[in-house]
Amino acid sequence: MEQKPKYIVNRKVYDLTHAKHSPIHCLTPGLFQSVKPNERKRTVLDVTYKYADKTVNFFGREILDANDMRLVQILVAMGTQKPTISKPQIKSAQPNLFPASVINDKTTITNAIIEGQKKDVTVIKTSIRNLLIEMNLTDGGDNINTIRTRLLRLSSISIWIDDKEKLSTYYLLNFTLDKKSEVLHIELNNMITDSIMKNTNFTVIEVDEIRQLKTAPARLIHQRLCGWINSGKVGSIGINTLCEYVWTTPAPTANAFTQRKKTIKKALTELENLGWKIYEVEKDEYTIHRINYFPI
Repeated sequence: MEQKPKYIVNRKVYDLTHAKHSPIHCLTPGLFQSVKPNERKRTVLDVTYKYADKTVNFFGREILDANDMRLVQILVAMGTQKPTISKPQIKSAQPNLFPASVINDKTTITNAIIEGQKKDVTVIKTSIRNLLIEMNLTDGGDNINTIRTRLLRLSSISIWIDDKEKLSTYYLLNFTLDKKSEVLHIELNNMITDSIMKNTNFTVIEVDEIRQLKTAPARLIHQRLCGWINSGKVGSIGINTLCEYVWTTPAPTANAFTQRKKTIKKALTELENLGWKIYEVEKDEYTIHRINYFPI
C-alpha cells in the first residue's frame, strides 16, 4: 500500500503559474478516478474518448488516481513554463494492450508505433526531489518511492489515436532516471505537446489551485471542470454528472449515493475556497463561475 503523502508549504523550485494541458487528458471519463485500497491491481484501464475528428483510447494494466493526475499536471506546468520540444529520444517498449480492432493485425500495430515515433514530445529535465517540492510534498524516502511508482505507472499507459487518416500510438509519458546524478528525463506525449505549443485546443489549469486542493474528489472535479469551463467563464452542471467525474460506476445503494452527494458538496466547498463562485440554482443543480486568471 502506498504511504500517505507528507505535505510541506510554500517551497518552490520553478516559478510555475499554469499548465497548458491537453483537453483530451482532462475530459476523458475514467482516465483518472477515485481508487479504493487494493482496487488498482484488480482493475485495468480501458477508456475511450471522441474529440473532434479523433477517437482516443487509453490502455493500462492499472487504473490512475487523483495523485497520478496531479503529478501529470505539475509535469505539464513545467513543460509549459519553458518548452523544450524534440522527437522522442527514449526508446519505449512495444505496447502490450491494443484496441480490439487491431489486436490481431501486426502490420497495423507496427505502422501505428512508427507513426507515433514521428510525433514531437515535450522534454523535461528535473529530479524527483524537485518534483516533490513543486507538489508541496516533503522529499523524504517514502514520497520519493511513491513518485517513482507513479512515473512507472504513467509510463505504462499506452494511447491509441485514430484520426480517420492514420492510427498512431505512444505512451502517456516516457522517462529515464540516472540513479547516480538523480537527473530525471521525462518526455510528455504529443497531445500534451500540441496543447503546450499551439494557441488552440488547450486547457489552462492554475498551479496554485493544483497545490491548494486537498482531497481526491475535489482534484478530479477541478480538472474536469477546467476542461470545459474556460478561465473567467460560467458553466452549469448537476450532481449526477459531478459524481461521474469521481466514480466510474453507479452507487450500489441509495445510502451510498447520499454519501457520494455529501462528498461532492464538500469538494465544491474546496473549489469555493479557491475563489470559484458556485450557486445551487435548484436542488442538486449548480452554476459554476470560474476565476479569471490568465488572459491567454
